[in-house]
Amino acid sequence: MKTWKLLLMALFASIFALSSCSDDEEDVTDALEPVITLSAGSSQQIDFPSLTSATKNITFNVMVQADGKLANFVINQKKMLGDEIIETTPIAASGYADLTEFTYSFNMNFTSEHFIGIDRIVYEFVATDKQGQVGDESFTVTSKAYESPAIGFGNQKDEVSYNFEAQQQYTLAFALQLDAPGKIFAFSLQKREVSQLGTEGEFEEVSVGTGFEGQTAFTYQFSQEFTQVAFSGLSKMEFVFTLVDWTGKQVKDTLEVKRILKFETVNNGYMYHILAPETGAWDLDEDKARSASDEYTYKSMVNDDAAGSFTGKWKATIPVKNGNGTTFVKANDYDYADATAYEAHQAYTAGTPSTVVTAPAVNDIYIARRENTYYVIKITNIDATAGTSTLGNKGKIEFEYKK
Repeated sequence: MKTWKLLLMALFASIFALSSCSDDEEDVTDALEPVITLSAGSSQQIDFPSLTSATKNITFNVMVQADGKLANFVINQKKMLGDEIIETTPIAASGYADLTEFTYSFNMNFTSEHFIGIDRIVYEFVATDKQGQVGDESFTVTSKAYESPAIGFGNQKDEVSYNFEAQQQYTLAFALQLDAPGKIFAFSLQKREVSQLGTEGEFEEVSVGTGFEGQTAFTYQFSQEFTQVAFSGLSKMEFVFTLVDWTGKQVKDTLEVKRILKFETVNNGYMYHILAPETGAWDLDEDKARSASDEYTYKSMVNDDAAGSFTGKWKATIPVKNGNGTTFVKANDYDYADATAYEAHQAYTAGTPSTVVTAPAVNDIYIARRENTYYVIKITNIDATAGTSTLGNKGKIEFEYKK
């Protein structure tokens, strides 16, 4: 009798266990797909320039409801530019296994560097339950748009060529203007050397001081001394300025300082009779024709012929609005086709510099110098009949020059 009761109890237990298992399976099978709710909504925009710090913290809760019990919870950080995914980074989460309710605490610090080269960061939250059902939600972080930062050289050219034969050392100093409506987050300067064979060295950081961070406009005083010794074996030095604003926008600009070994730049110039309707002066610095009414500082060569005649002579004397003081030495022995800047320096110092040139002839060569810059001029044509003057003031001289 006792044995029979034990068997009956075991049978009831089996039936109850099977019934319970069947109910559980039915509950899981009927479970709804996971639902994800974000306490901060679906997006947030950061206005970095309005902050007192360049860092913004974003914190919110990601709440997951999974009746079918969580099997996996994945977070992907995607950096986007338009429709393009620039970079995807997974973020690890734990402690969710087999739970029907799970809360993930999102806590992230952002700086403008996060947004360099992109327009938004998207966080994808994906929950998968044990039935393979998936629920997902996303959160987008953007940086408020401002006009892009800008670097301005002012009147300073971004390419400088220097002949160390004129002076053994040279100091380049100018004001670099930094503008950033989105506030300056970072400003840096890097320098590298390039050999005469074209080998590029590594970039080195150059100290730029402080005081620019958080400013919308800043003037950086660039000053660098260059010596012949430092340039030994080099063709140029490059200086790369990088400006980043608090919204992550970035701009770069480069200053090149080259050493002149052989003149590589070749230009053509001309002057008409100074009394003709056409231009009667030439600017060797800017490579353009100048008129009699232009400022004398722009005129390297000014035709000096009298009314009614034309020889092509010129001057650059500063008084009476004539020119900018450029001086000339006739050097017909100079090898115009293949000579070096050093030989131009030698030819110039061997002669007697003058701001006046008389009786030029085709194929004549003149070494010109203004401050520490050399020019080698070769006369290519003199036409006393060229021009449109009706008063007898015709004539045109043409030349080629290297610098």
